[in-house]
Amino acid sequence: MNDELNNLLTQLQQQPDNDQLMASLALYYMQHPEGDKDLEYLKKAYQINPSIKNTHNLAFWSFFEYGVDDSLPLQQQVLQLAPHAYYPYAAYAQMLISNEVTFEDVQPVYHYQAEDYQAIIAVSHTALEKLERLNQSQSDGSEFIFYNNIAYAYAKLGDYLQAFAYFEKSESHIKVLINGGNSQYVEPILNDHLYSVLLNKIRLHILMGNKQQALNLLKDANNNEASDTLDLADLYAQIGEYDRANNLVQTENVDVSWGWIWYAIYNSDKQNWQQKIEQKLYQEQEILLEYQNDLKVLLTSPNSEDIAAKLKESEEEISYQKAEVEKLETLLANDRQPKPQDNILNDLRAMYIGCLLFGCQCHHNLFDDSLIKND
Repeated sequence: MNDELNNLLTQLQQQPDNDQLMASLALYYMQHPEGDKDLEYLKKAYQINPSIKNTHNLAFWSFFEYGVDDSLPLQQQVLQLAPHAYYPYAAYAQMLISNEVTFEDVQPVYHYQAEDYQAIIAVSHTALEKLERLNQSQSDGSEFIFYNNIAYAYAKLGDYLQAFAYFEKSESHIKVLINGGNSQYVEPILNDHLYSVLLNKIRLHILMGNKQQALNLLKDANNNEASDTLDLADLYAQIGEYDRANNLVQTENVDVSWGWIWYAIYNSDKQNWQQKIEQKLYQEQEILLEYQNDLKVLLTSPNSEDIAAKLKESEEEISYQKAEVEKLETLLANDRQPKPQDNILNDLRAMYIGCLLFGCQCHHNLFDDSLIKND
C-alpha cells in the first residue's frame, strides 16, 4: 500500500463520514483500478452528501465507465441544483449524445425525439455561458467542441442553416487556437478536430445537394494533416465522383463495410472491382481457415475452467467470418455492387469533451463547484 492510499484510509478511519475523503479515494482508485472500488467510494460520498460535486462525479463516472442506466436522471438532479461550473451541463449534453446509436447493425437502446436534440442545444449553450465566464487561466479552450455539438444537434433537427453557422464557429475557434490562443490542446489534436468539423460541413452540403461546395471543402480536408483517404473517398463516392474515389483507394485495403467506396470502384472500373473483391475474399477465407484451425486445437485441448467460454468465442468468430466470406461470394456471383442507402446524416460526428470529474488532478480539473462564482 503506497503512502497516498494509506494516508487517505487512515484519515477515513478517523472521519468515517467525511465525503471529501471518500471522493478522493474514488479518484485514487480511478487511477489505480482495484475492482469497482472507484464506484463504491463515489456512491458512499454521494450517500453521505449529495452535493453537486458528489452527485455529478457519480453520474459522470457511472455512465461513461460503467454504463449505469440511472446516470441520466442522476445528472438531471445535478442540474436542478443550478451548478456554477460548466462540467455538469457539458456532461449532460455528452450523455445525451452518447446515448444515440446510429450504426446500421446496432439496435438502438433509445429512440431520439426532437426534444432530445433541443436539450443538447440548450445545455450546451448553458455550458458555454459558464465556460466563457471563467478567468482565462481557468478556461481550457474547449468552446469549439460545444459549437460543433450544437451544430450536430441542429443538423439532426433538420435545421441545416443553424448547423452551418455553428460548424463555422467551431472551425473559426479552432483556427484561433492553432494560431496561438489559450488552450489545453496541442496542434495535432486541434488539426484532428478541424478535420472533423470539415467533414461535418461536407456532409451537410451533400445533404443539401450543394455538390460544388462539398467538392471545394474536400480540397481543404485533403490538405489537413489529419486527412484520411478512406474518409475522402467515401464522400467523393456519395456525391457521384466515382473516378476520384476509385483513384484515391488504389493502394488501400478497403474493408467491406465501406459500401460507398466499393460502389464507386464498381462504377469506375468494374475489372478493378472484381480483382479487389477476389483479393478480399481470399484474405477473408484465410482468416476463416485460421479460426477453424484454432477451434480444432481447442477441441483437442485438456479441459479447463474457461474452455466453454473459449469454445463459444471461437464458434462466434467462425460464424461471423463465414458471413463475411458469403457476402463477398454473393457479390462475385451476382457480378454487381448494390448501391448503399443514403444515410449520411448518421455519419455526422459529435465531439467528446473529455474528463469532467471535479477534482481530477490528472486533467487539472476544477476542484469543486462551490469554488466557482460566475453568475
